[in-house]
Amino acid sequence: TDLLLEHSDRTYATGNWGCGVFGGDKELKAVQQIIAASEAEVDLTYCCFTAGKFEESLMEFTEFLESNPNITVGLLYNALTQFYPGQPPFNVFKIVQKLICVRLRAMEEAEARMKNSEEGQEAKSKNSSEERLKNYSEEGQE
Repeated sequence: TDLLLEHSDRTYATGNWGCGVFGGDKELKAVQQIIAASEAEVDLTYCCFTAGKFEESLMEFTEFLESNPNITVGLLYNALTQFYPGQPPFNVFKIVQKLICVRLRAMEEAEARMKNSEEGQEAKSKNSSEERLKNYSEEGQE
């Protein structure tokens, strides 16, 4: 599924659910809610409640997502699930962004290899056809 940050006339307001009393990670919760909203095809208004580093990081992260049309929900989810339970808290946005960039680069390289392989097959086929034509011409001259 494509990652869509602007969907329809349906907008849901949300915030740092599970981040206060339950000790959750704001960045992790934000990414989870972005995934859920994208799958549900609804707009998400994220209320940070206090301006600061988290709000700035969230804005940078969503700008990154919006500027890369090749990012899908699956790609975002896979990057997020590379974390393991009990891992020390990190900057989730930066780590997920880095993992996505690595994955996108690998996909681009695979596409380039496939294209080169297809071009090589076409060249082989063309050379083979030219050889058959040449052999046929030589046989006809004998």
